[in-house]
Amino acid sequence: MNYRSCCTFVLLGMFLAAGCSSMNGPGYEHVYVPLNTGVKDTSFLSSGEMEIVEDMVKARSKAGDGSLKPLRLSKGLSFAARQKAVEVADKGQKENTPKPQPFMSRVQRFGKVKGSFAELVSHGYPQRIVVEQLMKQENTPEGEKLELYFLNPEYTVAGVGCAGDLYPICAIAFATDFKEP
Repeated sequence: MNYRSCCTFVLLGMFLAAGCSSMNGPGYEHVYVPLNTGVKDTSFLSSGEMEIVEDMVKARSKAGDGSLKPLRLSKGLSFAARQKAVEVADKGQKENTPKPQPFMSRVQRFGKVKGSFAELVSHGYPQRIVVEQLMKQENTPEGEKLELYFLNPEYTVAGVGCAGDLYPICAIAFATDFKEP
């Protein structure tokens, strides 16, 4: 075999090997994330936001006796959560920022809440560890306990939104039920 043929086979082998490799790291576990009624896909989330959703679904499946159903992912709640994250990030970076909108005002722009609703905001943690850090509750003031709404069976729908690069802010919105627009 000549030199040219050998190089062709080596390059072809490299392309085949690269095509068979996976971007998923070791220990990656595929998680089924149900979508809220009216939501067609998860394209409105970044990969980091999707990690948060998957981590909440995993935590919920491991909690208690395993009777908690997975949270349904909402596009409207995700947009409302992202708006909250942007408002909090802007408040930390800019001096004359407008007052943040109340949760219900934000949510009503993107759909309709039926029943209870709640919100969690994570300050400064990368998306891949937000849920883990919320569960640790190390930064909660002494004597207080952070309500982990993603482990509460009352909430069945959630949305996630993040903003900021150096100091990420992630907001997670929860509802008993949510009707997409």
